[in-house]
Amino acid sequence: MIALLLLACHRPDERVQIRAEYQPLRPGLLKDHPDEAALNRAWPLLTRWTNAQLKEHPKDLARAVKELDPTLLTTKAVQLRDGLYVVSASYPRSGTFFVVNGERVLWDIKTLGRAHYAKRDDIGKWVWVDYGYGDGALVGTVAPARPNRNGNPRFVVPATSTPDMGGTYAQQISVWEWNGREAVPLFIKSYLVSFETGADVLTPDLLTIHTKGEFKSFYSCGQCIEPEMIWKIAITPDGVRDLGATDVQPVLRRFDELLDRVMHDRDALQFAAPAVIAALKPRITDAGVNMLSERSVENHLLRFSSDGVSPIELTFVDHPDGAYFTTLRSR
Repeated sequence: MIALLLLACHRPDERVQIRAEYQPLRPGLLKDHPDEAALNRAWPLLTRWTNAQLKEHPKDLARAVKELDPTLLTTKAVQLRDGLYVVSASYPRSGTFFVVNGERVLWDIKTLGRAHYAKRDDIGKWVWVDYGYGDGALVGTVAPARPNRNGNPRFVVPATSTPDMGGTYAQQISVWEWNGREAVPLFIKSYLVSFETGADVLTPDLLTIHTKGEFKSFYSCGQCIEPEMIWKIAITPDGVRDLGATDVQPVLRRFDELLDRVMHDRDALQFAAPAVIAALKPRITDAGVNMLSERSVENHLLRFSSDGVSPIELTFVDHPDGAYFTTLRSR
C-alpha cells in the first residue's frame, strides 16, 4: 500500500508532457500565416491541457487555459451554470471555443467544424485556415445569453476573420444552446464590417450589431462604413429571432434606389419628382456611378458625388415610405 501511495505521489504531471509536445509547434504558430498542421496539432493539446488544469484551477478557467502559452493565447470563460463553462481560446489568427465541466472538455467547435467543413458553411469555417482579401480564419470570444424556457444555458460567440488585406472584411455571430450533451447552434451568420464600423452591444437577450451593407448603384471604399446598418437579434426563452437590419442613413439608401431605377429605365416616381429624374439621367455616364465620394445629409439636403457623378445637391421631404427628392442642382 505504501509503495502504491509513493508511486501515485511521483506520477509524472501530464502537463509536463503536454508542454514537451507543444513547444516544437510554437515556431509554426508564431508565423504571420500559422502552419495549418501546427494548429491542428495544437488544438487537441489545448484540450488535454485544459483537462489537466481543471484538477487544480476549476475556478479561474481563462487563466488556466492561457497558461499553456501566455504570450500567444487570448482566453475568456463564461459560467453557464454551476460547474459548467464555455471557454474561448485564440491565437492571433485562429481560434476555438469549447464547453467544460469541472473534470473535462465535453464539446468543442473544432470537432463539429470538421463534420461541416465539406459543406463550406459557417460552422465549417471554424476549421478553415487561410488568409486572403477580406476574409480569413476565425478568432472569437464568448458572452452570456438568456437561457431557454427549460433552463438550458446559452451563449453567444462574436467572431472576426483575420484577412491579409481589405478594409471591408467578414465577421460572424452565433448563438448556442447546451442541451446536456452538446452545444447546438440556434443562430449563426456571417456579415461584413469595415475598420471604421461601430462597436457591437451584446446583452443576454439582445444583440445589437453594426454591419456594412451594400448599395445597388454604387459602392464605398474598403475602409468606409457606408452603408452603415444596425442589425438586431433577440434571444428569448423560446428561441432566437432575427429582427432585421436598418440603415443608419436611410436617405442615402433611398437615393441609391432612385439611381438604380434611373439607370435601368424603371419607374422612379415614388422616389423623386419628374424634374429630378430628368436631371439625373444625363449625369450618369455609361461607366455607372462607381465609388462613393461625398455624402452628407443635413436639414433635408443630401450632398452627393461619386467617381461617376459630379457633385450635386438634392432637397427632399419625408414621406411615410422614405425620402422623396424634390429638387436637384449641381454644386
